[in-house]
Amino acid sequence: MLVAMALMPLSDALAKHLVTAFSAEQVSLFRNAAHAAILLPITIAFHGWRAIRAELKLDQVLRAACFVLMTVCYVAGLRWTPLAEAMATVFLFPCLVLIGSVVFFHEKVGLGRWGAAVIGLAGVTIVAGASFAEAGLGLLWVLAAALFTAAYMLMTKAVSQRAPTLVLGLMPALIGALLLLPPGLAAWRTPSLFAAALMALVGLIAAAAHLLIVLAYSKADASLVAPLAYTQIIMATLYGFLLFGDAPALSTWIGIGIIMASGVFMAARERKASTGATGRR
Repeated sequence: MLVAMALMPLSDALAKHLVTAFSAEQVSLFRNAAHAAILLPITIAFHGWRAIRAELKLDQVLRAACFVLMTVCYVAGLRWTPLAEAMATVFLFPCLVLIGSVVFFHEKVGLGRWGAAVIGLAGVTIVAGASFAEAGLGLLWVLAAALFTAAYMLMTKAVSQRAPTLVLGLMPALIGALLLLPPGLAAWRTPSLFAAALMALVGLIAAAAHLLIVLAYSKADASLVAPLAYTQIIMATLYGFLLFGDAPALSTWIGIGIIMASGVFMAARERKASTGATGRR
């Protein structure tokens, strides 16, 4: 899981470099196409074409649309927003997912989780406030990405019991590449061989990270794995400093610390609740 969390921000760092010369739509098209190219043969090998064809449904198209909008908004925001601030801000999505789980799935949420969500939101507000003067419009793109990330997660939950994990991972990349084809070609700028290779590498790294995440969740409890997702923020900060010379301000560090603490607390509460439920059976 830690390797996956190091790879995801690396993919974002390469996308941030590319989006200075190419449109977010074109970079996202290459990213999704390469992602799908890696996952498609693996998914076919494990589950066959039938499992893929069975998921060619409207809800998967809508889920893929959320994935596309999430990717394009985030990549567009990276043009102006430092990596650490972008990654920390997009972690607004757990709060939005919590709200959505209550509204759409009628889940019962205790005061502890609501408190952690509010604290996490405060951390995002601190990061966003400290970064807005520098990032401006870019931060609005990242906030939109957080919204679409939450929508994507909620739609994934809705279909998660219906299809194998690999199929669920493939569908947004595959359908997303098709959805991105018109805007990607409309904003097309012919890349050099090196730039095209970098665009493909962005997708390959994202696909590798996805497979590692699937492996991590298959080998360990979700309550143990989930808190490790917050190490993405640390790795994004490191890549931002090494590759772009971005050094977060003290207020940004405080906000990042609050976000990570709230996420770990929420995961710990989930683990405790899960353990308690198992013990009562």
